[in-house]
This record gives sequence, C-alpha cells and structure tokens, in this order.
Amino acid sequence: MRKFSLQGRNGEILVATVRAYIASGEPVGSRTISRRRREVLSAATIRNVMADLEAEGYLEQPHTSAGRVPTEKAYRFYAEEVARPQHHLNPSDEELIRQQMWQGAAEGPQALLERASHVLSLVTHNLGVVVSATSADLVLRNIQFVSLSEGRVLVLLLPRSAPLRSRVIRLDETFSQEELNRIANYLNANFSGWRLEEARREIQRRLEQERARYDELLRHLAALWRQGILEAAADTAIYLEGASNLMGRPELHTAQALRGLLRALEEKQRLVHLLLRYLQADDVPADQPARVVIGLDTEPPLRHFALIGALCHTPQGLAGRVAVLGPPRMQYERVISAVSQVARLVGQALGEA
Repeated sequence: MRKFSLQGRNGEILVATVRAYIASGEPVGSRTISRRRREVLSAATIRNVMADLEAEGYLEQPHTSAGRVPTEKAYRFYAEEVARPQHHLNPSDEELIRQQMWQGAAEGPQALLERASHVLSLVTHNLGVVVSATSADLVLRNIQFVSLSEGRVLVLLLPRSAPLRSRVIRLDETFSQEELNRIANYLNANFSGWRLEEARREIQRRLEQERARYDELLRHLAALWRQGILEAAADTAIYLEGASNLMGRPELHTAQALRGLLRALEEKQRLVHLLLRYLQADDVPADQPARVVIGLDTEPPLRHFALIGALCHTPQGLAGRVAVLGPPRMQYERVISAVSQVARLVGQALGEA
C-alpha cells in the first residue's frame, strides 16, 4: 500500500489550496490551482491529488459539485511548515504598530495594553486580545498600606512593568499607620524584586517557622497575610477589541453562531484562562516568536477558532500576553508577524517603565 506523504506535489497543492481559500473564502477547484502553478499540471491530475488530500483529512468538499476547503489539519500543517513571521507586514502596518505602541507607552502601562489590542484588531482584521501579567508572573517593586476607617486597609501593590493594583481588606484589629508602614518596609526590604508567587511561599514559610516566637511585626504581618495581601490574580486585566471584524464571516453566517460568540467574548475571565492555558513560557521557545493553536480545546463557539499568541518579556520577567483570535481562515504570515512585533514592543516599553 502506497504511503501518503506531503512531500513534493501533495504538499505544494495543499499549500496552494490553503492560500487560495484564505484569499477568497470560496471552495477551491482544480482549475484555480492549475492556473496558479508554474509547473503545468492538468486539472484531472490536480483533482486526483486533492482527492487524496481529502481522504487524508486535509481537505473537505462542502458539496459534490463544489471545490474543496482546508480542514483544521490543513491549517496546522500550513502554520507549522509554511508560515513564517518575517517581513509579512507592509510598511504602513509596521508604522501603525510602532506609532500606536509609542503613544501607548507614553500614556502608561494600561494605555499601552489597550492600544496593543486595538492595533492587533486593525492590522489582522480579527480579535485582538491582551492580558496583563498574572500574580504568578508579577515581580514586586513596592507595596504600601493605607489605614482607612472601621478596620479597613488599602493595599497598594506596585509590580515591575505592570499597572498599580489596589484592593481594600478588612481586619479584626486596628493598626496605626505607623505599624502598617513598618510592615510595608519589612516586605519591601526583604521581597522587592521577587516574583509574587515566590514571595508568598517564602512569607508563608517564615510565618510557619516563627509561629512559636512571633515578634510584634510578624504578628501584625500574619494578620494582614490572612487577608491575602499579595493575592493579585483577580486583578488580571484583559483588553479585547475587534468583535465587529467577525461580522459577515462565512464561519459565523448564522445569527445563532454570532450571538454565541458575542456571549463568549463577554465572559472576560474565560478568555483570560484561555490565554494563560495556551501561552505559558514553556510553550513558546525563545526562537519561536509566536505560538499557533488551531482548534481550541474549549467549549463552542471558540472550539474551532485559531489562536496566535506571544509572550511579552521584559528584563524583569513576563509582563503579559498578546494574541489574535479568529476563524482558522486568516493570513497566518501577516498575523504571526503582527503578534510578534506587538509582543516585542510591549515587552520593551514595559521593561523601560
């Protein structure tokens, strides 16, 4: 039995079919591929190759008389073997990205992340999604406590390369501002420059180890610690733009499909978990500027979407994640280029903040 391979003619025709479908959104016939090839092949020969590709799960035929369209398997092959991020943005898009990121950096970290989602949606015509660093990613720069009335304390947590995070906690006992300052000074002296997750573990270890001989400062720290003073995960910010880009897409041709998508996008925490799941440091090697995932392991209507995302690195650590979400029919080279460039500029700007 002949072993199927994507080397040579099979792979060339598959790539040509994917590119033609991305460009037109219409099922691709053998004559379309024949006209685009340098090597002259008859339409019958190309039909035979396309039939083999269909049998192997790379193409499908919506109707008997229609041409063929790529499957998720075909898009994965194309993204992994063909798409490259270098030099696939036109000069106007490159300038737009640089300008937006420069303006955002001048306005502060939050504005920078907002502009990142905006420019990704403009350039790729899909959904631009940006998630700020989680508590596991953040590096502590400074923490302050402000005494409020009725046993309440305002916690001001300033990470490196990320927006200020604040929350109000309530204590069973009242601390003076001087006592709160001493606790803040202890934390800043001992844990500035630590990742929050590592700082939490070390503080917990110290409190358990010193339980039998708490001094006054550690006793006060324990009281605040029980209220989760270094817990910042709930404050993870998400910026999403470009839902209107999906209107009229063939993949969302019914009102029910579009309504389902819009409801899913309203669940911001769901999108946060999605990016955290697919964009971990171990998932995106240093020599690979972006990760491409086609066919998300999630509930409809995002299950058959594609995600192209990248990590925003700073010298201090991971500062966030940027991604484009959309139906698998997208211009992969262009999207990968845009995501990679935006991630690099965001990391560079936040690293200098």
